[in-house]
Amino acid sequence: MAQPDGLQLTRSDLRDELARYMSFGVFTKGTTQGQRDINAFIKRGLRQFYNPPPLPGDTQSHSWSFLQPWETLLTVAPYAVGTIEVTGAAVTGNGTTFTSAMIGRMFHSGSQVRKITAFTDGTHITLDRAVDSTISAGTSYKILANSYSLPVTFGGIVGDMSFFSETGKSPIQNIGEANFRRVESEDPSVSSRPSVCCVIPADDTSGEYPDNPTRFKMYLWPNPDAIYAMRYKYVAIQGDEDDSPAGTFLGGVQHSETILTSCLSIAEEYAETPSSRYRELFLQRLSASIMMDRRMNTPDNLGKNLDRSDMQGQYRKHSSDYTVSYFDINGNQVGP
Repeated sequence: MAQPDGLQLTRSDLRDELARYMSFGVFTKGTTQGQRDINAFIKRGLRQFYNPPPLPGDTQSHSWSFLQPWETLLTVAPYAVGTIEVTGAAVTGNGTTFTSAMIGRMFHSGSQVRKITAFTDGTHITLDRAVDSTISAGTSYKILANSYSLPVTFGGIVGDMSFFSETGKSPIQNIGEANFRRVESEDPSVSSRPSVCCVIPADDTSGEYPDNPTRFKMYLWPNPDAIYAMRYKYVAIQGDEDDSPAGTFLGGVQHSETILTSCLSIAEEYAETPSSRYRELFLQRLSASIMMDRRMNTPDNLGKNLDRSDMQGQYRKHSSDYTVSYFDINGNQVGP
């Protein structure tokens, strides 16, 4: 049997196909500018494929299943070793072992809540602003980690998060930034098992602008009171890092022709004689690819249609828990 990836499109194949369209024959025969154009067409074509336009009748673009990986997030337990005193924004610890990893975490002492912005050594850290009044030596405190950096390729969370190493725990709901701030403001110091989250752009080193390229952070509430292992699914932003001739593209054999026609439709825009041949072909191939991707991730059926309306929120795993009895019009039982 032939290798499953034997028909997969490589970068060399794609370059040669574009070179033939541009009358170079093969990529290596193209002019310097022609080769630059081909590489530019490939980048635009890949962007068009990975972020496709909505199909006729659809209200939004398709999100490819092969660009939706799983990721695990491990929370950090609160740190409350030793005691502290605070003057202005300077924190001095006694018996503490502060670390640089604590920058960005939240400092809590009594009713004072501040963000840690700098680390000096194991007994000295700096807060984002002065406390309302001096905190005397020997005061207890805790440092909480409620924000976590997301993968470089993160482009949006899909659904809710789950506790994958524990059973029977409610998922963590993504409630959006505005709702999250409202919920968090009710009790910013509470520590417990997280129940809600939100995703926002991460600040750059100056704290004034989002990173470029954009990076994201996830905020959790309540503040994690222990180490929790959580799993989530996200939309990955696909790059174009592999420039080698043998490099392949995400989507595999199933979508190779769609990627090819996407790049050819871009090259067609720059032709001396305007044409929409490859644009139309790309939309046909895109429709087929999307149908294939949806079919791959659609269940054969939706499972048993069990009526749980009278269970008051309880969930039973097996249909054998149900007993059905039958009565005639006079109220006499005639069945089990």
